[in-house]
Amino acid sequence: MLGFLVQGALLGLSAAISPWPFQSLIIAESLLGGWKRAAPVTLAPLVADIPIAFVLVFVLKQVPEGFLDVVQLGGAFLLLYLAWTLWQELRSGNKGASQDAIKPSTGRRGFLMGAAMLFLSPGSYLYWSLVLGPLLLDALGNSLLHAITFLAGFYTFSIGGLLGIVFLLGRARESSQTIRRGLQIASLALVLVIAVVLFASALSL
Repeated sequence: MLGFLVQGALLGLSAAISPWPFQSLIIAESLLGGWKRAAPVTLAPLVADIPIAFVLVFVLKQVPEGFLDVVQLGGAFLLLYLAWTLWQELRSGNKGASQDAIKPSTGRRGFLMGAAMLFLSPGSYLYWSLVLGPLLLDALGNSLLHAITFLAGFYTFSIGGLLGIVFLLGRARESSQTIRRGLQIASLALVLVIAVVLFASALSL
């Protein structure tokens, strides 16, 4: 059982620091609204992964052909919206009402956006189809407790890693205007790059 716990923990930590679309959303939300508003977004996998895992692990067994193209296009458009939000804040100079207007109004809104990003991220489907799914089935082959232990290790370290990123970026955001603006520019560039990659992959460019 310890082996499944360690396996889940290592995969969770790897997932937290990988440059996937969901991570770019986490980074952007941290820089837009601070760590307190971004923290709820890190919990989105606990909700979004349930239907994805059930369908791919227990029903389809693999991602249907052509499905990822649709998912990637949706994710790319969501990232473009996120990039536009970051650009609006950069143009506003992070001042006054303009800044408040473009921040997420509540943690709930950020959480829902995070769940949408996971549904529109091809990485979620590939990861469950090719990596997490087979390992979860292997754990279930031993016992339900083994499977729970594996998932506990994965989500503890994946969400914990994301919370660490959120906290560090949130604190850096508050340190100085120059650092904050530099991080936002870097985040905008990252979001645009990932959006372009998704578009190119979906359209087979």
